[in-house]
Amino acid sequence: MALYQTYRPKDFRSVFGQAFVREVLQNALLQNRTVGAYLFHGSRWTGKTTVARILAKGVNCLALTTDGNPCGVCQNCLDADNGKLLDIIEIDAASNTGVDNIRDMIERAQFQPTQAPYKVYIIDEVHMLSKWAFNALLKTLEEPPKHVKFILATTEIQKIPDTIISRSQRYDFKRIKNEDIIERLHFIAHREKIEVEESALELIARLAKGGLRDAITLFEQYSAGGVLKRKYIEENLELIGEDFLLAFVKALIEKDTDQTLAHLISLRDKSLDVRLFLEQLLFFLRDRMKDSLKKIEFSSYAQLFEIFEGIYGRLKFTPDPFLLLETSVFRCIATSELSCLHTTLTPTPPQKEREAKKDGKSSSLPPRHASLGTEPVKEGIVSPSSPWTEPGLSGNSFDFSRFIEHIRTIPKRSFVWLGLRVSTYSEEGHTIVIHPDNDFNLSKLDSADVRLFLQETLDSLFGIGYTIDIRKWRASKSTGKSSQSLADDAMDIF
Repeated sequence: MALYQTYRPKDFRSVFGQAFVREVLQNALLQNRTVGAYLFHGSRWTGKTTVARILAKGVNCLALTTDGNPCGVCQNCLDADNGKLLDIIEIDAASNTGVDNIRDMIERAQFQPTQAPYKVYIIDEVHMLSKWAFNALLKTLEEPPKHVKFILATTEIQKIPDTIISRSQRYDFKRIKNEDIIERLHFIAHREKIEVEESALELIARLAKGGLRDAITLFEQYSAGGVLKRKYIEENLELIGEDFLLAFVKALIEKDTDQTLAHLISLRDKSLDVRLFLEQLLFFLRDRMKDSLKKIEFSSYAQLFEIFEGIYGRLKFTPDPFLLLETSVFRCIATSELSCLHTTLTPTPPQKEREAKKDGKSSSLPPRHASLGTEPVKEGIVSPSSPWTEPGLSGNSFDFSRFIEHIRTIPKRSFVWLGLRVSTYSEEGHTIVIHPDNDFNLSKLDSADVRLFLQETLDSLFGIGYTIDIRKWRASKSTGKSSQSLADDAMDIF
């Protein structure tokens, strides 16, 4: 068997990183107060299915331990561990999405268990069920037969109907901490007599992103021959070493164009995964920020972290991730200071102006920024004939026409464009305020996913510095038009 199967927890004592879940479920077993339906939610490989199996074994154990764990030696526990206990039924909802599958399960659930006290159904990836399948499940979850337990597991809680959630006892599984993953890997290494480097375990824990199964799989893959070394992992995954990251960051801070371009060529020749490289770079900058707290170099590391974090967030919207990395680095070395690419770490222009007045000096802000705090609010309906302007290194003035015309070209975002084309907008200092023309468009645009998409599009077109806001429609100050008349005007344009 693979190591993750060999060392899969068989009782609550062996479950890592889910202390609250363990404690509550053990107490419920001890007091014989288990409920009819459980909902386990969390990211992948955090132990949802494993805990579900332990709970199913626990409710059917013939001799629970004093701390609420299944004994592991009674016939029911042994059969459960070997997959022979017929009263524990695992269902993959991704393969059984239809209402007929659920109706068949509900019909079978009415029969008494064959050998154990309870019949337990573990439904994995339950969010994959169809709407009609969820409806068929509702009544049974509300009043399950006394001999039946349901354990639902999902990675996407937002896809589960509220009616299902309200009928279940919900448990949220956290990502497992790196130190817990490292502790478990140390245990496995000792049992398997594998020689390990501590830095290699730290790297695996970081790459696993809170998933213990992923960590054990990587551990097994790269410990062939009984030795686990960090360098071997880095070479095979084509990870970038710390020496390169240090030189890359140093060249950016010092604005060494030749060195920076040489680093980019080296990265392109490696055909590396840009997302993985940015993750490495962000962790590296985080460590440098931690080491330089209260030192002058902290600001440079912090600004670079903000810049590359923004690039990482925009990767899914670009056809060529390396192109986005490359052009962002070009902008970084071409500007006079790092902070011009991200204003969150520097005072806003109005603050700078106030500070300059206190010192008796005039403001030396660029023309665009100098006018942000005093420019009158502009409102209007977008016209497709508005001129386009090429973006500069530090961004340029906001053009709503260009903004939504760009969005129209992005696949699977047509609903955003349709909502924007009949919306008004205004500039309030650094904020671009979108006013949808009705409640329906407001609900479509004012969601976390769409807000993030709009903000990232705004950054890529006009430079980082503007922020997006979505507000309920209000009458135009300049025209005084009603919502309906403005919408009619927009439809006439198109």
